[in-house]
Amino acid sequence: NDPSCLTPIFTSTVPVVGTSVNSDRFSTTSAGMYQWEVSYSGDANNLPAGPTACSDPDGAVSVSRYMTNLGVTAAAAVVGTIRATAGINGYFPTGTITFLLTPPGDMFCSGTPVFTTTVAVSGNGTYLSAPFTLPLGGLFKWRASYSGDRNNTPGQITSCLDSNAAVIVPGNDSLRLQAA
Repeated sequence: NDPSCLTPIFTSTVPVVGTSVNSDRFSTTSAGMYQWEVSYSGDANNLPAGPTACSDPDGAVSVSRYMTNLGVTAAAAVVGTIRATAGINGYFPTGTITFLLTPPGDMFCSGTPVFTTTVAVSGNGTYLSAPFTLPLGGLFKWRASYSGDRNNTPGQITSCLDSNAAVIVPGNDSLRLQAA
């Protein structure tokens, strides 16, 4: 992303044999537009040439952001609270994961979440939501989305119908003790 090609991030000098040569390999470290400039030193039969223009479209290579994978799973309920975990796999992802909790009765997650929480991402792995204190019982559904960053695409909100992201919480009446 240096349109004037003022600061090279890689140089390669290779011997010329024939009319076509390849540079040494370069591994990118981030998404963006990379511009190649080429110079030829010349030899006994050929004059020096180059460098090619920085704006030459034939020397441009666009490196796309990594397609990030995100999955969410409901964690086991702990007395009075529920949580979710989200696993992310990308190219050294940073940014945030936002967890959304759908209340009982919202079968297709079309309403307003009863709870949202956001956690920072610092690499591939599993991230835990903040706990949600349960005001009532029923079927809760967790979803998550990833913000994206310079090297990773933002993620769509995970599916509402993912059974791994659902947790059934008994209602308060089922928690009462029965006298013998």
